[in-house]
Amino acid sequence: MKRVSIVLLISLISVGMAHSEDKPHNGYWWNDHTDIPKLWYIAGYAEFSAHFVDDAILKCVTAKNGGREPRPGTNEMFKYAGCPAPAEYDFTEIRFEQLRDGVNEFYKDFRNKAININFALAYVRDQLRGSKPAKQMDEELTGYRRNAK
Repeated sequence: MKRVSIVLLISLISVGMAHSEDKPHNGYWWNDHTDIPKLWYIAGYAEFSAHFVDDAILKCVTAKNGGREPRPGTNEMFKYAGCPAPAEYDFTEIRFEQLRDGVNEFYKDFRNKAININFALAYVRDQLRGSKPAKQMDEELTGYRRNAK
């Protein structure tokens, strides 16, 4: 129950921060906040993303189990290999401070200021993990720069 309360609090704070202004959520918006609200935003974003990961894994396990959901409180969830977390929502094993610092660096480049915060978070996460080749990262960034308004 305590975890649920904390999750709700973090989510409400991050959603409040996200919806408190009419500004686009880009580098200008990001730089208008101090470090603590940025960390709260990242915590809420990561927690919200974790729900997508859990849902995707549950759907995969259920499909592999003939449409039957695993029983709560059992290890059935872990019996089915090959149900990886969708990479685009996975923020596990990344320190929020590193993510914040990386996004701060990302937005120091004037060419990135108009890029949406969601891409910035994913881009920095992928940089920290080294999960994509540099050429692919550069191509994605160039595309987002071209399309950012």
